[in-house]
Amino acid sequence: MVKQVKNYIVKELKTAKYFSVSVDSTPDLVHVDQLTVIVRYVVSGKPVERFLTFLQTGSHKAEVLATSLLEFLEKEGIDFDNCRGQSYDNANNMSGRYTGMQARLKDKNPVAVFIPCAAHSLNLVGQAAASCCSLFDTRWSARVDATKALVEGYNQIQNALRDIESDLEQTPEARHEARTLADKMDNLETALMVKIWNLILVRFNSTNKAFQGVEIDLKKVLDLINSLERFLESLRNRYEERELDARSFCGNTDYKAATSRPRKINKRLRSEAEKLTTAFPRDFSYVFIEEIVQFAAFAELRLCLTPSQQAVLLHDEGVASTFPGVNVALRIYLSMMVTNCSEERSFSKLALIKNYLRTTMTHERLSALCLLDVESSVLKMMQFEEKKDFL
Repeated sequence: MVKQVKNYIVKELKTAKYFSVSVDSTPDLVHVDQLTVIVRYVVSGKPVERFLTFLQTGSHKAEVLATSLLEFLEKEGIDFDNCRGQSYDNANNMSGRYTGMQARLKDKNPVAVFIPCAAHSLNLVGQAAASCCSLFDTRWSARVDATKALVEGYNQIQNALRDIESDLEQTPEARHEARTLADKMDNLETALMVKIWNLILVRFNSTNKAFQGVEIDLKKVLDLINSLERFLESLRNRYEERELDARSFCGNTDYKAATSRPRKINKRLRSEAEKLTTAFPRDFSYVFIEEIVQFAAFAELRLCLTPSQQAVLLHDEGVASTFPGVNVALRIYLSMMVTNCSEERSFSKLALIKNYLRTTMTHERLSALCLLDVESSVLKMMQFEEKKDFL
C-alpha cells in the first residue's frame, strides 16, 4: 500500500512538472530528529500539498539537511531542476542568505526561489507588536482570548476584583493585587488599550489562520498583509472614535495624566513579462510577452482576476494550449510554497503514531504509517485487488 501511494504522488508530481518543496524537523519521543518533506504542485488548475516521508538526520546543519533532501529526491526519481520554490521558517540554518539551506539549494538550482513562511513571519510581527502590551506574558496569539474576555466582561471582571478586595477571608497580598488591578481598570488608558489591542489581535489572529490553508498562494498572502496594514492605518485615523468608545466603556472621561488609495491600472504588463522571461529562461520564450497581453484581455472578459481563478479557467475551458506560456506561469506561481503549515500537521501525525507504546518502532514503519495517515485521501482512491498489494 505504501509503495503504491508514494508512487501515485510521485507520478502526479512528475506530470505536474513544476513543484516547490518545504522541510522542517522535530524530535520524536526517543529524541531522534525527523525531517518532514512536503511538496506542492498544481493538479487540474488547483494547488495541492503532499507529504512524502520523514528522513532521519543526525545534524541540524544546512549542508546535511540539503544533502539529505537532494538524495531523497534523486532516489525517488524527482528532478530537482523542476523545483521552482522553497519555503522554510526563519531559522538561520534554513533561511540563511549565504550558507543556509535555501542558499545551498539555489546553488544547485538558481530558479528555486526562496519564500519565507508567511505564517512564521506574521507571528514574529505579532509577537513584536504584542510585546508593547504588558498585561500578559505569553504568546501573542493567546492574548486574543484574553483581550476578548476583557472586552466582553470588563465590568464583571472589575466587580469580581472589588469583591476579592473586600473579602476578609482572602490573604492581604490577594486583596492588594485585586485592588490594584481594579483601580487600573478605572483608568481610561487601560480601557483604551484593551479596546485597541482586541481589534488588532483579532485581525492578526484571523489573518494568521487564513495563511494555514493549503490553497493559499502568494497573491492571497500579499493581499491579506496589505489589507492588514491598511486596517492598522485606519485605526490611526479613527483614534477619536476609539477614545470615545473607551470612555463609555469604563465610565471615565479623563486620562490619568493630563482612506484607501484607488488601485492603479497596471501599465507595465509587457515589462513584467520580460522580467519573468529573463528570470526563467528555460520556461518561457519571447512570444510569452505578446501572449500574456491577449490572455489579460481574455481573463478580464471572463471575470477571472486572481491567479487561482485564471488557472482554473485555463483548465476548465481547455485553452491551456492556446496560452501555453501563461499556463506555465500560473502553474509555477501556484506551486510556490508560502507557509509551512503542512509540516506542522505532519508533526501532529508523528506524535499520534509514535507514542509511548511504540517507541521501538523502526523508522521505515514510522514513515510508512505517517504517509498512509497524512495522505489518506490518496489511499482511499487506490484499488487493491491482490494480497501482494498490501505488502
